[in-house]
Amino acid sequence: MGVNKSIARDTARTTIANIFVQIVAFFVSIVVAALFGATFHTDAYFLALGIPIIFTAALFGALKAVFIPVFMEYKVKFPEEERELLGSLYFSLIVLSIVVFLIMSIFAPLYIPIIARGFNPESKRLAVRLTLELLPLTILTSMVGIFGSVYNAYQRFVLPMITPIVRSLVSIVFIVLTHKYFGVHSLAYGTVLGEFFQVLVLILILRKQHIYLGLRYFIHPAFLKMARLSVPQVLSNVFLEIRAMVDKILIAGIVFGSITSLNYATKLSTIPLELFSTGGFLTVILSYWSKEKAEVGLESVRASLEKTLVVLFFVLGPIISAMFVLSDSVVRLIYERKAFAPEATKNTGILLSILLISVIPVLLGRTLTRVFFVVQDTWTPFFIGASRTILNLVLNIIFRKFWGIAGIALASAVTSLILCVVLFILVKRKIGKIGYNKLIIKFVKILVAMGITSLSIKYLFFMFLRIFVTTQYFGLFLSLALSTLLGGLLYILSLFVLQLDELFLVNNFLSNLGKRLIRR
Repeated sequence: MGVNKSIARDTARTTIANIFVQIVAFFVSIVVAALFGATFHTDAYFLALGIPIIFTAALFGALKAVFIPVFMEYKVKFPEEERELLGSLYFSLIVLSIVVFLIMSIFAPLYIPIIARGFNPESKRLAVRLTLELLPLTILTSMVGIFGSVYNAYQRFVLPMITPIVRSLVSIVFIVLTHKYFGVHSLAYGTVLGEFFQVLVLILILRKQHIYLGLRYFIHPAFLKMARLSVPQVLSNVFLEIRAMVDKILIAGIVFGSITSLNYATKLSTIPLELFSTGGFLTVILSYWSKEKAEVGLESVRASLEKTLVVLFFVLGPIISAMFVLSDSVVRLIYERKAFAPEATKNTGILLSILLISVIPVLLGRTLTRVFFVVQDTWTPFFIGASRTILNLVLNIIFRKFWGIAGIALASAVTSLILCVVLFILVKRKIGKIGYNKLIIKFVKILVAMGITSLSIKYLFFMFLRIFVTTQYFGLFLSLALSTLLGGLLYILSLFVLQLDELFLVNNFLSNLGKRLIRR
């Protein structure tokens, strides 16, 4: 099976699995929004949650980027050292996460008041307590990242994708049962408890697949190579999470509950990113491109990259179009009930519509970044990540003065667009000639189709809303669903008229997939 077909097959499987994961995760966020709304309590919680994420996201990202290429290299050259390498990895990273947990816990009362500078004294004290309650995530989420990356290295992708369902279900059950007794602290306790159960499930999965889980109390040379290669990626991810934290810090003093609105807007805007990124796509292409580079060379990677970029743009087009023109209605349908007030819906909708602009550039950029990881160049992504943080901070400060909360989201969108262009240029220099002229023509065709789709969806939505005006939330849902469905069909028709080649590629893949499913 060719590399493109293998990538498509495994991406389809992991994406389908992740759709169920995202449905459950969104159910959790809906319940949390209804129970707690957008207040200084939830602002403190989401700010505190960002603290352990700075470490875990950095480690998680480095593992996905560095572990698989190096592990595949050693597995091919030194298969007898596989168990020693894995045992050394488990031991070293668990010890590291424990050390980080202790340091961050000891100094939390010192750095949290500085980070939460826009909070009142009561909110600052609450943020410190919530941070201490959430810091065990530095250990638990690190273990999730380790076990998931090891499983993916064997080109098995689906099962780790569905373990977050366990986490979400455990968390929401605990929160619903205890929120009256613990208040916002039930969010912290439920989050940690859910992550703990996810670790247990991953251990059971690895044991069932007979993947080594023991410890080796030494540092393997391959781990040292991973550590050396991961330094820039870790720093890059730290910069990325710091950028997210800066957004929270700067938005905190503008509107009451603004951090919570930013969190929910970000969650909605990253639905496509979650489906493709954590849904397995980036992991799949890194695994297959690493294998192709080791066995065949960069020519296969280059050809796969060109098709991958266009297919991504094509698939994301109607999703972004629909969510952009219907952002307020999407927020209202999902979150506006009980404690989540109309004012919170308004602020979240504004942030969502602007953040959606950055979705396609971000995913294309993440895909391009995998090319550097395949050739084991981790410094270029670091400089890109550092540049993103600096540029975003400068634009945040400038745009905040003119547009308030909207300026924070706009700074992220503009930064993503600029750095996506930079990545295209750098990738061309790294792996040679890429058909960028053809890519631009195809991108323009997709943008034209997106414009037609957006206008059509907006018109159809209001037409259906007048028909279903008496059915409240169900009428809103029907209007959103029908207008999006018809808009999607018009999107396909537009690209058929514009003769986008990848439209037929996707159609052939889906047809073949359907035939295989029927035969089974």
